[in-house]
Amino acid sequence: MSMNDVIDQIAIAAEQKSQNNLLWVMSRFSGLLTPEETRPEDLSPERIQELDQRIRELGHLPPPRLTFDEINGILSDYPYKLSVEFYDLYQRGNGVLPIGVGDTDWDCYVNYFHFLDGDISWEPLQNAMEYYRELVNYQLNMQPKAFPFMAFEHTVWVVVGSDIQQLTSPVFTFTDSDNESWKNPMRMVWNSLTEMFSVDLSDWNNWSIKNQG
Repeated sequence: MSMNDVIDQIAIAAEQKSQNNLLWVMSRFSGLLTPEETRPEDLSPERIQELDQRIRELGHLPPPRLTFDEINGILSDYPYKLSVEFYDLYQRGNGVLPIGVGDTDWDCYVNYFHFLDGDISWEPLQNAMEYYRELVNYQLNMQPKAFPFMAFEHTVWVVVGSDIQQLTSPVFTFTDSDNESWKNPMRMVWNSLTEMFSVDLSDWNNWSIKNQG
């Protein structure tokens, strides 16, 4: 199963679960909704575009997905090749994932959601690249091919690039504590990024079943 297959399954499940979209969630917490706007269905297409633009301005948010060339541009300071599945992921969602698989506006936050818990969602690629630069500058003993894409507290999840692009990459974790990651060597936790998201989908479905009603 490919990364795109897994993302399709996640997107279909999100649509079936009527998952709250990011535009609705961010607009609520930013106080942008009127008293009459009590449900996502209350927003007209014009209002959705207005809120999407306002949310981007307030939060300086990156695009919800990236093109192949945009990914290459952001990774210009990373001297190795990240896997095909990594590129597939960020072309479908830049730290977020789509709701549904139909023909819609995939450049608007109304069609995306946080798949993982908000505290541990994988990073927009721009943020991940900034973190990579920090690790390279301050953690001299870090594996130079390691590229961070997710962090929670002091745990960092990374994939590993190579001189020649591979289809997949194992996922590793290490502890980023007081700039002493060399004391906590990387540990492989998934055989691939695709496997990680596939297992996360299974866990999400099991959680939903358990918490129905």
